[in-house]
Amino acid sequence: MKELGVAVVGLGAMGSQHARFFKNQVQGAKLVAVVDQVKAVAESVGAELGAESYTTIDQAVRDERVDVVCLATPTYLHVSQALYALEYGKHVLVEKPMATTLAGARQLISKAKSKRLKLGVDFMERYSDAAASLKSLIEKGDLGKLFLIEGELKWWRDEKSYYLKDELARSWRG
Repeated sequence: MKELGVAVVGLGAMGSQHARFFKNQVQGAKLVAVVDQVKAVAESVGAELGAESYTTIDQAVRDERVDVVCLATPTYLHVSQALYALEYGKHVLVEKPMATTLAGARQLISKAKSKRLKLGVDFMERYSDAAASLKSLIEKGDLGKLFLIEGELKWWRDEKSYYLKDELARSWRG
């Protein structure tokens, strides 16, 4: 099977993690490019991970080595960037949420189907060691019959870089 070339777009906290993940942990995938609008960031991460560095998604989708575009950009950009990548024949993995509206999500799904391309939304915790361990305990019945599970996840978000960056983020109650 051909190794899939991956470009990660957006090298903030999540995008940088995705790039490292594709570089070191995903069999059948090869990190070939990283994209960030801040040239120094793209160049630094690209040099560290041995990937081409770009400052626009346009450069990445035109790179013939790229089969998959992983979007870790602000939510309001997901639909336009994913449609752009799909139009260029690239499979797309997008950070959640996939879109800010149901119409946008449906548009992405329709485009991916019409192009016969894969469109995925990243749910990184689904396959984490903690989730796998909990799933195993539940399936074995080690926790008894469950009626309700309540959990708490502590997640650090820098207010300046996350909640204040765009209208959608500012509208959330965090």
